[in-house]
Amino acid sequence: MSFKDLGFLHLDLSVGHADHQVGDVWGSIVTATVLTANATLPFNVEIMRGQQGAWLSLTNTAEAGAYAQIILRGEREI
Repeated sequence: MSFKDLGFLHLDLSVGHADHQVGDVWGSIVTATVLTANATLPFNVEIMRGQQGAWLSLTNTAEAGAYAQIILRGEREI
């Protein structure tokens, strides 16, 4: 099994947002590696799958002043 690098993605989860999803380019994502993170509370990054493909979901607690900023590198199988 070999992989193709999908490049880098910056996710910024601001106050009042419970999740952030990315579809199109990441539709065939197999792995996602968090390279850097800056967050005030714990967060989760998940690869979600559906009929249209896969996307990334970033979630954390949407408390006042809470945020999560991460940089990911994604790969897909070729």
